[in-house]
Amino acid sequence: AQVLAALNHPHIAAIYGVEESPPSRPGQPPIRALALEFVGTVLVVALATLIRWLLEPVLGFNLPFITFFGAVFLCAWVFGAWPTLVAVVVSAGVVQLLFFPPLQSMSQADVVVNIVGIALFVAIGFGAALMGEGRLRAIQRAEREATAARQATALAVEHSDTASAAVRRADEEA
Repeated sequence: AQVLAALNHPHIAAIYGVEESPPSRPGQPPIRALALEFVGTVLVVALATLIRWLLEPVLGFNLPFITFFGAVFLCAWVFGAWPTLVAVVVSAGVVQLLFFPPLQSMSQADVVVNIVGIALFVAIGFGAALMGEGRLRAIQRAEREATAARQATALAVEHSDTASAAVRRADEEA
């Protein structure tokens, strides 16, 4: 294709650029990158669990999701939608198992409050997942457009140089 692009004839279609689409994660196969994202997600949630567990003497059963919001937002920022959704589900399960009071000791009002808390956490987590994915896609789109702009600029410079050379030759011949 690059040889064809070098041809300049009025009866041959011009090729102005050749590009390969880059892999989603340069240097890594997609499955490996996906596995690393999910391992990173589990590690982030584990760290949030450890921090919340260390805060247990101070917080007790209050603010059960406090460290998990940060974990979900970090996963959304770094990994995108699917790993963030995993972080939301795993975090909700961990909070329910470790940081809610035993069900037998809660009043009916406390149960309702905890259910509403889980629902809000999940809703906010899903929103964060969508925003994180949108951010990553915008970055990828901007990188593609920047590459296209650099290629177009290089092509314009090349055509400008060719045109300048043609004008000089015409001036020299005249």
